[in-house]
Amino acid sequence: MHDLKIIDKILKEASKKGNINILKLEVGELSDVSPLELKEHLEEHVTYKIDVNLKKSKVKCKCSYIGPAEILLKDHGICLFRCPNCKNKPEVIEGGEIKIIGVK
Repeated sequence: MHDLKIIDKILKEASKKGNINILKLEVGELSDVSPLELKEHLEEHVTYKIDVNLKKSKVKCKCSYIGPAEILLKDHGICLFRCPNCKNKPEVIEGGEIKIIGVK
């Protein structure tokens, strides 16, 4: 069910751009969907090409750490991560979203 909501949202947003031949997406490393799964599910619903890129994470922590998050668990519908320095929950700067980066 979660995947269908994500796919529906992506397809509605992409359709606002007009005729689509290629849809380019950026999937954040800390999002709860894998790039491969997202691509496969989208390809089940459309006839155009889907191009999905992984966006590495960048977090900022109260301990002054800025850099990639330590991912503890990434599974379907969940991504648990922490600061690799102090082990607390950091603020996500990059790599936590799914974005449309291009429509051709």
